Amino acid sequence: MRHRLLLLVAVAAIAALLLPAAVAVAAPAAVTGTVAAKEDVTLTADAVLVVTLVDQQASPEAGAIVGEQRIDGASLPAEFSVAYEDGAVEPDHSYALYASVIDGDTTLESWEPVPVITGGPVADVGVTVAPLAATATGAVTGTITRTDTTKLSKEAVAIATLIKQDTGTLVAREVIPSPAEPITFSIAVDPGVIDPAATYVVKAAIEDGTTSWEGREGVPAIADGALVTDITVPVTLVGNAPAPSAAPTATPAPTATATPKPTATPKPTATPKPTPEPTPEPTATAKPTAAPTATPTATPAPTSTPTVAPSATPTTAPSATPTAKPTPTPVPDTGILRGTLTYTEAHELTAEARSVVLLVEGSAGPASGTIVASTSMTGGSEPVAFELAYPWAAIKADTSYRLYAGIADGDLAWVTPIGVAVNVPQPTIENIELPLQFRPDLLKAAVTGTITGVGLDAARDPEAYGTALIIRVNTGETIGFQLISPTGAIPVPFSVPYDPTTVAADADYVVRGSIWDGTTLWNTDIGTPVITKDNARNGVVMTVTAVPTPTPAPTPAPSAEVAPAPTGDGGLPWGLIVLAGIGALAVVVLVARSRSSKA
Repeated sequence: MRHRLLLLVAVAAIAALLLPAAVAVAAPAAVTGTVAAKEDVTLTADAVLVVTLVDQQASPEAGAIVGEQRIDGASLPAEFSVAYEDGAVEPDHSYALYASVIDGDTTLESWEPVPVITGGPVADVGVTVAPLAATATGAVTGTITRTDTTKLSKEAVAIATLIKQDTGTLVAREVIPSPAEPITFSIAVDPGVIDPAATYVVKAAIEDGTTSWEGREGVPAIADGALVTDITVPVTLVGNAPAPSAAPTATPAPTATATPKPTATPKPTATPKPTPEPTPEPTATAKPTAAPTATPTATPAPTSTPTVAPSATPTTAPSATPTAKPTPTPVPDTGILRGTLTYTEAHELTAEARSVVLLVEGSAGPASGTIVASTSMTGGSEPVAFELAYPWAAIKADTSYRLYAGIADGDLAWVTPIGVAVNVPQPTIENIELPLQFRPDLLKAAVTGTITGVGLDAARDPEAYGTALIIRVNTGETIGFQLISPTGAIPVPFSVPYDPTTVAADADYVVRGSIWDGTTLWNTDIGTPVITKDNARNGVVMTVTAVPTPTPAPTPAPSAEVAPAPTGDGGLPWGLIVLAGIGALAVVVLVARSRSSKA
């Protein structure tokens, strides 16, 4: 009996040692952070906050719900903790957070995805919500159906999502707390963000505690270019979901710092006048000097001098008179790049839209990512025409250069992910097309942080804008670009999108930034290491310093120079030789006349 007792005690002790480890392994991970409103908002006690973690890879899993948390009676800002199974995460997939607040007829939503886990942080994640855009005038409507009859609890949440299948992007959604069956939905859609060439489907899910239903197949949402209505999206039971984190018992107290009000929308300004094109090489050839007047024939003398005629011969050469000869046009100090910015979505740019084009040095090493010149335009329509002048002297031999561009129009943005190579320097390069991609489609991962600088006041000019780039150091390749417009006050937040599948684990990456405050370009002197080799992807601080204006001075018109007078074989100018010949002829004529009169 004593031996059995000792054996039981030993087993219990071993179990006690192993139990915590087993619990730790089985416990789900969580993404934590804060949801805040873009503008001041007052919510009622009925407000429901739903934070959803989705797979946004371009694959059959696009739009699949990985984790979700519901918080009743929420006020903003509100803390959240979304549980998910760490073992279910695919390292080569992209995951993002979305937040929705439903308060009666009021809905607040986050617009862009917030990359997390594989492409972003898992703690201290910030998600901003705002009212639905006024441009969301379209709708995809239908019904979510289940085959089983299990009654849903009051804690259940249904969600219908519009997914861009080509990129895995969640374009729009409707979140329905405590749904009543049949579950009908109406997804508000901005028709301007629909790409006519892309494929869109509706997917749906229901989360109720640890039980979930999903419809991953997707139902076509666009037919003949129009949004589909009255569609049916079936969902099936897929098993238990990660246990949701307990909702806060009390509404979290607002943070000490008030949510900043949004920067005023920049007033439209006239498109800046293009830098004058370098003066082309003169083509007009100076008119040749008129042929010299024929020399008068000498009066016959009784005794003719046989040398008179040959002496007059040099006067007949038409090249004897000095002429102005234009020299080749000197090397210009300004080059010109002209082209257009294009995108595939149907969005019509507003008068407040800002377009920016940059010429960036692409050499490997610390100088990679240096901005050579930039230009910006306001308003316009797609395709957006641009003209960029750059200083010829800033171009280095055997160095690659690329053009990057971005368009910001309210909450919508388009950027060039990798830019377009240009063969500079040349006096003029025309018909350059810069294809832009919709920024939410590119947000598979992001490097985030702030830009600051001593003496920098980016908010003093409503036309101020900023840029941020992620660069692979050993190749000079840019894998991410962001246009920041408007900038707002210092520090200026940035979020540069990139595709995590393009990152090489053994390579070095840096982020560089710039701010144009209306009068001065502020640029980072060197890049800040990010992403790989235990470097940060979030909370990165870039410091910029003032540099000379990037707008080059116009090329001065080349002045015509008078070529030196041509010389004879002896080095004397032909003009002097001709004059000497004319003088000798005159002497001969005078002598002949004198002899004639004496006779």
